[in-house]
Amino acid sequence: MRAGYFSTAGWTETGGLGSFLTKLRADVEWHRCFPAVNKPAPKLGRVVAAPIPTQAGTTGEPLISAMVDRLRSFWSGDRCPFDFLLVVDDADCRFEDLPAFAVWKEQVQQRVRDALGRDVPVFTLLASPEIEAWMVSDWDESFGRQYGHLAWALRRHVGLCILGGQPLNTIESFGARRPAGGCDRKLSRELEDALAGVGACACGSQANLATAGRRYRKRLDGVEMLQRIRPPQVRDQCPAYFGPTYGTILAFNPPP
Repeated sequence: MRAGYFSTAGWTETGGLGSFLTKLRADVEWHRCFPAVNKPAPKLGRVVAAPIPTQAGTTGEPLISAMVDRLRSFWSGDRCPFDFLLVVDDADCRFEDLPAFAVWKEQVQQRVRDALGRDVPVFTLLASPEIEAWMVSDWDESFGRQYGHLAWALRRHVGLCILGGQPLNTIESFGARRPAGGCDRKLSRELEDALAGVGACACGSQANLATAGRRYRKRLDGVEMLQRIRPPQVRDQCPAYFGPTYGTILAFNPPP
């Protein structure tokens, strides 16, 4: 079974998503269709694959438009070799509720149907609000392993200061939509600030974290953690956006 995937063109996703998708379903041949990447080049200081500059940061509607354009140009009709397509992106607080998400998914499916001139299933795997939610969901294989002796203080900070005491399985609802779009709080920034000792919080964890001199770097730490995290653990903590699509992919079999 073959699948073509189109993902947001961030450093973390470009460097780590391929490994994560293999764990999502190992019997699928996963082919990255977007973004194009520059391969690792240690002499140039690039230790992991990186999105090409003209595509870096592509997300939301520009990502869907890029997918539709490529499908129409290269894979329309009988030229499409894929049994299904996958969109991987940040939700970034763009949907008011799950019914709005369902409407959007059907619109994306219709746009793909029009571009290909035939029906090929499109699954949408959204990280809500962003990719760091998946990492936090499998703490032992992400921040817990990446930051060693700092993991306890960071986990306490995430629970008390970032999630405000709410259970981990509410992380997909982190942040609220701004009138102009996007989230009023950015999960990745708050994790970066925690490790940098920026701001204040009643649990007082930042001071302990900041003295260790560690930072969260998407292009390195983010890639390594995304490569390690386990889909079942993410599903258990992300039941609204990740879980249903994961289940659909696991159950999918192409028609004979």
